[in-house]
Amino acid sequence: MALKPAKLPVCTEMQKLLEDFARALRERQRMEAAQLTAVLKGADFPFEEWIANAATRMEQTRRVIIAHRLQHG
Repeated sequence: MALKPAKLPVCTEMQKLLEDFARALRERQRMEAAQLTAVLKGADFPFEEWIANAATRMEQTRRVIIAHRLQHG
């Protein structure tokens, strides 16, 4: 009989935080890709603020993730 790996307890709060971080990362990457496309076409790119907001969300979520990990030891 093969041994099954033990299931690790899942922290739903941490899962949500990681999903929030991934969402902000994807948004930032999407905006940066659009910016690069605009630059290559010689067009103006008016979304610098959106990129900055996504970066801010990533940083805030990263800090909460670190605090959450420290809380759980």
